[in-house]
Formats: sequence, C-alpha cells, structure tokens
Amino acid sequence: MITIITCFFGRHEKVERILRYFLDQDYTHEVTLLLYNNARYSQLLDKIQLPDNKHIILINNWKDLKTGEEYKNVGVIFRDALTFVPENTEIISFMDSDDIFLPNHISEGVSNYLLAKSNNYLAYKPYYSYFLYGNNKIELAHNNMEPSIFVSYDYVKYMGFFPVAASYHQKWLNPLQIEYRLYEPKEGKPTFIYDWSEGHNTHKISGLGDFEDNFRQHRTFETDHGDGVLTPAQHYEVEKYYKLINQL
Repeated sequence: MITIITCFFGRHEKVERILRYFLDQDYTHEVTLLLYNNARYSQLLDKIQLPDNKHIILINNWKDLKTGEEYKNVGVIFRDALTFVPENTEIISFMDSDDIFLPNHISEGVSNYLLAKSNNYLAYKPYYSYFLYGNNKIELAHNNMEPSIFVSYDYVKYMGFFPVAASYHQKWLNPLQIEYRLYEPKEGKPTFIYDWSEGHNTHKISGLGDFEDNFRQHRTFETDHGDGVLTPAQHYEVEKYYKLINQL
C-alpha cells in the first residue's frame, strides 16, 4: 500500500485542494492520505464519500512527540508524522499543501516505483516535473523536488529527517543519490506541478534555507485556519491547473 503524507500549518484552503487532488486520483489500489496538522488550531474532516480503495487519516498535534515541546523545525514534524503511517505501507510520497498534483500522479508514481524496485532501486521520480511561475506560465524543468518522489517507507523510516526548517528531506535523499538508488528516467511522465506562481500566496519555507527564523516566519505568515473543517475543494477549482499543461 502507498501512503501520501501532507504536513501542514494553516493553509486551510490549500489543504482542501489537496483533498480534491487526492479524490481526483485515478489510482485503483489501496491508498491512504495522512494529513498531519501541526498548528494549535485543530481541524475536523468533513464527511467525504470515499471509494473503497481510498482512506484519509487526520492527525492534530502541535507538540514534539519526544519532548512534549512545541515544534521548532519541520524535520521533527515529518519524523512524528511517520509514526501514524499505516503498518502495511510499502511506499510513501509527499503532497506538499502548496503544490499541484495531476490525477495520474499516484498511478504513475507507483507503477514506476515498482519497476524501480525490480531493478534494485529504493525510489522513483521522473526526471522532469512542471514548474508554474509568473502569471500562470508553466514549463518542464529537471528537478530535485521531493513531492515528485515515490520512495520505500522502510528506508525513510530508517534514515529519518534532518531537524531543520528546509532541507529536512536531504537526510534520506542524499544517500539515495550518492549510491544511485534513485530511479530517475527522462521518459518518466511528469505529474507534479511546483507552484511558484504569483497567486500561490504561501510562505515557501523550502526555498528560504535552514535558518531558524524561516520556521518562525512560516508560522507567522500562514494564518489561514479556515472554519476548522476540511472540505474538499470543488473539482472546477483545481481543473484549471490540470489544463495548464496544455500550454506546452
């Protein structure tokens, strides 16, 4: 089984988009979306009609599970989120709340991960992903974008995350690249859109480095806690993003 992980603070509207991206996925096997809300403002999950193969777990927790103190960096948040991944999970991937995922994202990712696994790799990502910038201009770009990666859950659980604000994924990603265990074919189908457009309206913590104030600024900026109930965005609200690739 695959588990998709979304850790979030605020960004209520963006997380409701994640719910829609998840519901729109054409993947037909077992898949779980793990939503890890690390704000003091708890969220509830609206009643959602899910197909039999799709599951959603929502966790509200703003304290480090080891120390009991309020979170101080993103790496520890992801470390704690892993403890709620279902035991029968083989593959994990990350749906960052401020990005865009096409309906074939999971099906393409899993099929290519299984191909990679058969050739002794531990992870898969396509060589190219979409990059959205400016006034909704989009292009293909070679990337090191973690949300496009599908990776062995056991491997990430063993390696862990750096306890920092931005480069937390590098603790498991660097060894994969050094040891050539990341399958990255140029013919891999792009299914992920990295959103740096003018209207993204988020604090891009991953692009601003590991200095401590970056984490604080993120939590100061992201004030959208909504109505406390996560309801999937309407399909028409995300369809415009799906159609962007027609520009290419």
